Amino acid sequence: MDQQLLGLLQEALDTLGPDDSTLRVRVLARFSLELSFHDDPALRETLREFLSREALAMARRLGDTAALAIALRARWLAVWGPDGLDERSALAEEMLSLARQGGDRELELVGRARRIAGSLESGEIPAVATDIAAHTRLAVDLRMPYYEWTATTLRAGRALLDGSFEVAEELTEKAASLLRERPIAHLAYLNQITLIRWEQRRLGELRGPWQAIVEKFPQAGFGMAWLSLVDAALGREDDARVSLRSRVEGLPVLPRSGLWLSTLAVTSLAVARLDDRDAAAAVYPLLIPYAERVIITPVPHPVTCFGSASLYLGLLATAMSQWEHAVDHFESAIRANTRLGAKALLARTQYEYARML
Repeated sequence: MDQQLLGLLQEALDTLGPDDSTLRVRVLARFSLELSFHDDPALRETLREFLSREALAMARRLGDTAALAIALRARWLAVWGPDGLDERSALAEEMLSLARQGGDRELELVGRARRIAGSLESGEIPAVATDIAAHTRLAVDLRMPYYEWTATTLRAGRALLDGSFEVAEELTEKAASLLRERPIAHLAYLNQITLIRWEQRRLGELRGPWQAIVEKFPQAGFGMAWLSLVDAALGREDDARVSLRSRVEGLPVLPRSGLWLSTLAVTSLAVARLDDRDAAAAVYPLLIPYAERVIITPVPHPVTCFGSASLYLGLLATAMSQWEHAVDHFESAIRANTRLGAKALLARTQYEYARML
């Protein structure tokens, strides 16, 4: 988070005053976006919610298309989390409608990427495939590096979901080469290559990168969860248990951002690997409200897909010896991952189900 930028944005708002203007919409939206990374979770959620709502309402009153596009993007990120799926889906549709009306092809790229996220979380895989193809064609036409990178990471994520690991790795490496200096590209690469190495039983190779993420971003629950799983894979069970317990204790107060569900998924994998009954009992009630969801890691477009949340509930129920609940969760996960066409995740679900039995 850029403290100097926050100060300048606040100064701009004070100078502009409360009257409606397209410039005030833009400042409010940018302020909301920057607060996504504020260190104080309560302040971040309160201010971001207020600023993005005000920006969107003002843009609608003004009837300014460009201002509305900016406000929609800011509002989408403000409700980027496990409980904002319906609103995010509606915002993505509005972005696409606005893009078609004004012939704004860049906004169409953003809208399609956002709609892909919502469709994937809802398990609507045909819609995902259609939008990825359309997004890729448009990105090729525009030849803008950022959107070429977005298109390539989307395709890599789809290959991962299909279980085509060689194709996924090739696309992941290609995407990383398109935006070498951007931190967001590095994080997307690390997320995708980690899932590939996890499936290849080579997770231990990535301890260094995840340790660096945890050191740089101590509040990054997602990074800590992966680090616990990596340590368990390396046989460093004592270290893994310490970091897992620390992560589990912090989950109730962790910001419910777009990474929250994927943090629960990876934490569940570590819980299962370590067979930690107490940790499972702490994570299970947090995840159970989202049993019907598909878990993705967006940044903010989808980068990786963890499949049905019920798979991870099944792992947690197994660790707690709640056999009947585990059966129900694994059966649900098999149905959901079959609909997704997630071959590797389906195989993993069947394996874990058999192990539980």
